[in-house]
Amino acid sequence: MRRVCWSGWVSAALLVVFVLVVSACTPSEPLVPETIQQTVNTDDRERNYDLAWQEIRSMAGDIERGDLDSLTEDSLVVVSRMERLETGVASGLSDRQTASQVAEWEQDMMTKTMDERIRRLAELAGLLPQLFDPGEFAEARLVALEIHAIARTVNP
Repeated sequence: MRRVCWSGWVSAALLVVFVLVVSACTPSEPLVPETIQQTVNTDDRERNYDLAWQEIRSMAGDIERGDLDSLTEDSLVVVSRMERLETGVASGLSDRQTASQVAEWEQDMMTKTMDERIRRLAELAGLLPQLFDPGEFAEARLVALEIHAIARTVNP
């Protein structure tokens, strides 16, 4: 009968477990491009607040007019500014929770008609200033993220 080298099997099992744990901890692709992050982080808090105010209203106007061509990128700028105002620094938002939430919104919107998607964009565009103006940046960031997810389904 052959002898089994248990230390070899244990080492191999530990190596597999280690690889699985480490790969689960690696971040996904950043949602916000580096160029947007750098721009937002370079601006001070007051400038980010002023620009966010303008960009939120501009985005709402674009949605109202049906001009959705730049909505995907514009919404990311607003998301980044909200994160900067909320936490003090804009990141790439590469965490799995954000990626999962955006994917869930996209999947939900793919079951809707284009008119329903545009109606939802209009609702969110109306809600965004209501959250931003009193300083509820975390909630405003989530609304801007949902706008981004819907924009990706409108302008793939």
